Amino acid sequence: MDNLDKRFRVDAHLADRVTNQQVSDKLHLIYLQLPLFDLKNENECKSDFDRWIYVLKNMEILERMPFLAQNAVFQRLADIGDISKLSREDRMKYDSSIKQYRDALATMEYTYVQGEDMGITKGITKGIKQVARKMKSLNYNVEDIAVATGLSVEEINEL
Repeated sequence: MDNLDKRFRVDAHLADRVTNQQVSDKLHLIYLQLPLFDLKNENECKSDFDRWIYVLKNMEILERMPFLAQNAVFQRLADIGDISKLSREDRMKYDSSIKQYRDALATMEYTYVQGEDMGITKGITKGIKQVARKMKSLNYNVEDIAVATGLSVEEINEL
């Protein structure tokens, strides 16, 4: 166990204690011990992984968000950090505007889906009536047309 205490990154999986067989190949655990991350300044970070760990480890002391020009995800992280610095009143206004925006998106999506469903239903109904008209013109029995199309006898007589 002492060896694990000295490693920055530990990759693990779930295994049965008796057989030591891996339980699932779908679950992979990675433990990062930030105090053991040894890059001291942002110039030493060579990969996005290094940059992420550097930012996470030093977030409390950073005066500015590093790496903004190198990757858009760091700009997003900076934006989230800015939101967390808002006053209580401004945060409530921000949250309210986000809620309104999301509500508007949900309403538009629901309206679109409802409209699409309504259009499909109208198209099916129109097609069924066309088939019923054709069957009627071919002198099919009205009751047989009703059974075949699901329309009522009255609806068929009105066609």
